[in-house]
Amino acid sequence: MSLTTSPEAPARAPAPRRPRKTNGSAAMTAARTRSPLAWAITIAALVVADLMTLAAVTSFFSEGTWYLAAAITVTVAGINVVALVPRLMPMRWLAPGIALLLLLTIAPQAYSFYIAFTNYSSDHLLTKSQAIDALESVTYLPEGAATYDWRAYGDGGEDTLLVVRSAEDAAAAPMVAEEGEPLRPLDAGGAAGDGFPAEVDGMAQLDTAATAAALDGLAGTEFGPEDAPITIQSMGLAGEYADRYAYEDGVLTDQLNGREYRPVEGTFTTADGQFEVSPSFQTTVGWDNFTEVFSNPKIRGPLLEIFLWTVVFAVVVVVGQLVIGMIIALALNSRDVPRRLAKFVRSLLLLPYVVPMYLTVLVFASMMNPNLGILTELGENLFGLDRNWFGDPTMSRIALVCVTFWLGFPYFLLIVSGALQAIPDDLLEAAEVEGAGWWARFRLVVFPLLMRMISPLIVLGMVANFNNFVVTFLLNKGGPPMTDTDTPAGSTDLLISYTYKLAFVFGNGSDYAQAAVITMLIFVVLIPVVASQFRRYAVWAEEN
Repeated sequence: MSLTTSPEAPARAPAPRRPRKTNGSAAMTAARTRSPLAWAITIAALVVADLMTLAAVTSFFSEGTWYLAAAITVTVAGINVVALVPRLMPMRWLAPGIALLLLLTIAPQAYSFYIAFTNYSSDHLLTKSQAIDALESVTYLPEGAATYDWRAYGDGGEDTLLVVRSAEDAAAAPMVAEEGEPLRPLDAGGAAGDGFPAEVDGMAQLDTAATAAALDGLAGTEFGPEDAPITIQSMGLAGEYADRYAYEDGVLTDQLNGREYRPVEGTFTTADGQFEVSPSFQTTVGWDNFTEVFSNPKIRGPLLEIFLWTVVFAVVVVVGQLVIGMIIALALNSRDVPRRLAKFVRSLLLLPYVVPMYLTVLVFASMMNPNLGILTELGENLFGLDRNWFGDPTMSRIALVCVTFWLGFPYFLLIVSGALQAIPDDLLEAAEVEGAGWWARFRLVVFPLLMRMISPLIVLGMVANFNNFVVTFLLNKGGPPMTDTDTPAGSTDLLISYTYKLAFVFGNGSDYAQAAVITMLIFVVLIPVVASQFRRYAVWAEEN
């Protein structure tokens, strides 16, 4: 009998232990478990913040700044949610940054978009309720109503009365006027030489300084009987004035002449359109501002020229700054230049970037002054250039580009110098072994790697120069002015400086709504550029 033994089965290796899936659960659980004291402190802090927010929001709504009230409400509500929901604990570290982003960036941009659909301008500053209040405060003197000279009397407290005397009849006896009380005669024996006594009912006459200080309160008070109250108009005049305008059921009535006004695009206007009253108020006008910008040739033409110049300026400036910065960086990175000398020269060339841009631009503006500027003198003596650089559109643009070159090339010198340090020497040595000259090494190795590393910074530089307000406005205020335009457009204006002029520099014709339209255009142009960089970052993350 034979026994056969089967080969021994190989022992099974123990299955590898799966790592415990924690996802930080233990730490998160411990962090989410708050002590009663921590909860009490959190709730107390939120209550205080919410009460302060409620007071601020109520004030903002009463003043008509609903957009700010809405932004603060949304922000504080989000903070409450993040603070009270345990699952959102990691968001507490991001909450301050997100809150500031919402309040300082998103909310103003959203409000600018809203303004683009309104008639908001220097002629339409008030809200409707504010405009109605202002009109209802206007008074007039009805026919046959009396006017008076007056003096104010007080006892140092809140009680005040007037002594009035007819402005038409200097010999008339003075009368005492109190709030809500009939006029009563003044004892003539108490009157001084000017007809007004030094004291009435234990109240002393206010001197000129005290009267001027109390004038606002006195002007808002009606003295005398309720059916014919006396109101103060100025330091020397009071009278039985009446409210000129009355607003009811959407109709503003002029009590003086009986005209009726209804709101038409933010202005109270008569039915036949012949008469209007001020102030006007803000209201939505739909797409009217966009239609005006793109249909009016005196607006559309300058705007298109400014837009094209803005794009050309941003591209030319960034390319020029990059080329200058790259040439200097490559030269200083050469093996033939001593390291100490390279460091010294590089530090020296960074000074234009370190000195505040505001001061540098003002210095250049002084050097290009048509009368005393040193660059003006050199340009005229050496090249026969016109002294008035800023009077010619082409020369002004060249000057603007040159100044911006000077201000920005150190930035690209800095980033290119840093990027060159990241290029492996092995690649350059291998290319040199293969017989590649310096141009071939630069074109095939250095330049592609540089562009890969600094291309996002180049795009951001274009965005920054697209909105380069400081240089444009301080150097020449966007001048010289364009002709045949209804707006304050200048030949060297960028979109950002043109927007500023529309909103704040155009005198009584400041048009905030049109400025908001251009702000929207800037947003529409720049958002795709920024979005493309986000996509590029995502590609880099996948490659790494």
